[in-house]
Amino acid sequence: MAMRATAVRLVEVLEPAAPAVSISVIHPRPGMLDALLAAQAAQHRLEGRVAGLRGVRCLRAGDVVVVITTFNDPLDVLAFARDPRRLAYLERIRPLVERVETDVFEEVYASGTL
Repeated sequence: MAMRATAVRLVEVLEPAAPAVSISVIHPRPGMLDALLAAQAAQHRLEGRVAGLRGVRCLRAGDVVVVITTFNDPLDVLAFARDPRRLAYLERIRPLVERVETDVFEEVYASGTL
């Protein structure tokens, strides 16, 4: 639910069609990292089937997973937050996750490629 609130706040601040980036820091339950990474990889086969999705990066530092998802527009973030496929995914990973911190950001500048 936090993602929806931050996405709504971002929509109020950004102009339509401004790029938006969702960043989630995921702390899996002990022993669940591999299962979480496998579920995450399967989830992002949605690329090309989610309106406004530009790309996804999944990064790992020890047992912490960071997922960076870019969208064309803050409204695309809102639509994805309500997407039944995403909601089903969140239910599937609930037993694997201890906690998640998510927020939506606007891009200030970019250099190079990710």
